Amino acid sequence: MSMIECSHCQEIKPVSAFAPSHVSRQKCRPCNTRIMKKWRINNLDTARKYDRQYKKRNPDLYRNSTLKGKYGITLEKYEEMLEAQDGVCVICEQPEKAVDNRTGLLRNLAVDHCHDTGEIRGLLCSCCNRAIGYFRHNSNIALRAALYLEQHQGENSCNGI
Repeated sequence: MSMIECSHCQEIKPVSAFAPSHVSRQKCRPCNTRIMKKWRINNLDTARKYDRQYKKRNPDLYRNSTLKGKYGITLEKYEEMLEAQDGVCVICEQPEKAVDNRTGLLRNLAVDHCHDTGEIRGLLCSCCNRAIGYFRHNSNIALRAALYLEQHQGENSCNGI
């Protein structure tokens, strides 16, 4: 097994402890992470500008990374779920209508998940996702709301979809 000395911490570590791009610079991953975190803090505007450019150049890589980090799924799995739901919200069966204020583009359906277990339940439009949040992810409250609406249906012009 090949070993290298980290130029930062001076520890001798296996080559696998170094990112391929850092072997020549000889900084191990933990040291490089600490250095980059410190750099980002001290150069926040530059880092944010770089992040925006990277996101623009690599939207699928960025989205895949975000989905993996937040929900533990790949972009491929998200696309499979979207296809299985025919591209619409699993609750209201409507496509997403909300527009992102910053980009002016249509939002993607939200990944709905259990906040306790992390289990993914489905893809929801912004309205349905927000509604579940307002009901505190409590099915009893949602059922009571549905019964309430059913009892008062026809009393005014608000008859739903």
